[in-house]
Amino acid sequence: MDIENHLRLICDGKAIEGQTLCDYSLEDQNKEIGKKLDSVITQFTPICRKTVCYIAAAVIFNEKGECLMMQEAKTSCAGLWYIPAGRVEPGELFVNAVKREVLEETGHIFEPSTLIAVENADGSWYRFVFTGSVVGGKLKTTADSESLQASWIANPEQLSLRSHDILPLLAKAKTYWERSSDFHSHIMPAIKSHSRLLLRIVVIIKKKEKRCLFILQPSPCLGLREDCHSLTGLRNKPKAKYSRFYQTVHPSNVFLLFIYS
Repeated sequence: MDIENHLRLICDGKAIEGQTLCDYSLEDQNKEIGKKLDSVITQFTPICRKTVCYIAAAVIFNEKGECLMMQEAKTSCAGLWYIPAGRVEPGELFVNAVKREVLEETGHIFEPSTLIAVENADGSWYRFVFTGSVVGGKLKTTADSESLQASWIANPEQLSLRSHDILPLLAKAKTYWERSSDFHSHIMPAIKSHSRLLLRIVVIIKKKEKRCLFILQPSPCLGLREDCHSLTGLRNKPKAKYSRFYQTVHPSNVFLLFIYS
């Protein structure tokens, strides 16, 4: 399957079938850098709640613009406020995990509509943040081990928060709900298990003039695959031309620099 169909599947929230291509492994990276990095484990295998931690969280607003918040019951942060969030269990889908967390911590039945953020720290901690709508349940008022209570809050920043790291997420979710018609459509996790995390950089040139892409790469090459396509969804515009320039740059300093003409 070509890159155009791959991109269409990803944008539609679907999984890419077949064997996943990885043409630049951690072993290749170590070889190019010339030494093994302490933070890079070439034989790393992601195992939920053992070698990797996945968090599912929800930012939910009602028709009044109030955010659904919960008051922590854990000893380390008892009484502080936060959005519904918790660890994904082994074998659990992200969507099911966020529904469970919202129900356990707020009493509401949550229907996620889209991801608004995916955060990462140190390559082993990931937080998947959803937004959506409450479709049932009853606001929690009785304390238990999951939370002390839940409430709809107009100004969460005025509460005693467990962490202020949620404030950018609240702003992002609010922007999503106030979005214009040209904002991206709903994006949900694809239903497919993966044994590795891969990153592909896609550059789409939209300029009408020369439509040239100049790529500055370190030497030796750090595994950049060069594909030049004309996506049919872009009104069959002519293919972009590209040129490559090598520069003596240490791989740890510069990976890619894109310059548009």
